[in-house]
Amino acid sequence: MNEEQYIMKNRMGLLNLFASSYSQLIKIDADKTIITIYDVSSEYNIKFMVVFIVVILFLIFVVAKVLLHFFKPEKGICH
Repeated sequence: MNEEQYIMKNRMGLLNLFASSYSQLIKIDADKTIITIYDVSSEYNIKFMVVFIVVILFLIFVVAKVLLHFFKPEKGICH
């Protein structure tokens, strides 16, 4: 019987909540030797953080535009 195990996992800390795929493929032999077969954690983290920052900036922009639209002073009224 083959005693090898294959595990897919993320190593992104709290960002795992938003992860849509796995960043590592790990093989564990019968003698419990751990071998990382595939690891794109660092590339995935950079890409994810860039997309996350762009989405946050877009949301801030949209909220600011909506607030300015509703709370801008009316033109032509003198107090």
